[in-house]
Amino acid sequence: MIPKSIKNLCQLNKSEFVASISVGLGKIFESCEALHRSSCLLFEKGEYRTGKILKILGNEEAAKFFILLDAIQCPPEQKENLARQLEKFNEHLAKGLYSKLFEWKPDKYGTLKHYVSGELEGHYLVNAGGFSWIFRNNILDQRDSAIYVDYIQIDDYWHKWQDPRPEYYVLDGVVSYNSVIEMVRAFYYTGVIEVEALNEYAKYWRDFEFSDETKYGEFKRGNEAFLSILDEKGMLKEAPEICYQTIKDEYPFPLYKEEMKVRKVSLKSLKDRQRTENYEM
Repeated sequence: MIPKSIKNLCQLNKSEFVASISVGLGKIFESCEALHRSSCLLFEKGEYRTGKILKILGNEEAAKFFILLDAIQCPPEQKENLARQLEKFNEHLAKGLYSKLFEWKPDKYGTLKHYVSGELEGHYLVNAGGFSWIFRNNILDQRDSAIYVDYIQIDDYWHKWQDPRPEYYVLDGVVSYNSVIEMVRAFYYTGVIEVEALNEYAKYWRDFEFSDETKYGEFKRGNEAFLSILDEKGMLKEAPEICYQTIKDEYPFPLYKEEMKVRKVSLKSLKDRQRTENYEM
């Protein structure tokens, strides 16, 4: 048995590819739904640390749902884009980005690319409290610091133990709406993850051309048109109206064209800037 073999999906023909992803989407729905439900129960009991961990894992599972949907949108002749897209399935940064995707409201595709690019730096410099500090990639740091105890280096001389602090996660228990989970539910309950519907999904979106200047409104109209096609063909399931509206209004641009790996930054260069800025202050 070889785990994390998601790229082997590239070896399947078109019909097998879609059929296999349909199975995977169903399993991901069950997984993220169970994690989300357990997370909510733990928050209700005041178990904020473990509730936060399950929320992170549930959101990462949900992100995998949309990584696969974007893989279906990718034209199969774009082999490099497809292979890169499937790699995201097991990468923490990519899953973290996809779980944030539904919180952003970009006006056009180029804006979304800018948002994504801004989240890729491995380290970055921030002015806080009158000093410049070097911070690790925000998505990866928030994930790891919520789950693990670690011994971290702050600068050249200062180290400390870092541990998950339950009091930081109280707000997560108060905010019950989870946009990425709700979108998974919308696709599941409307029946879009069924094989026949996914074949229509692939047919429609693979021919949808877009550029940096493509407005979100064009994608929104595309979402509406796609659901209308499924409705005309009797492929939609009866579901609460909010599920259809969520897809129409909130389902975002695809990201199969975009790189989501950590962008390595020279720590020496950052430290030089840090020393200069702190000296000038």
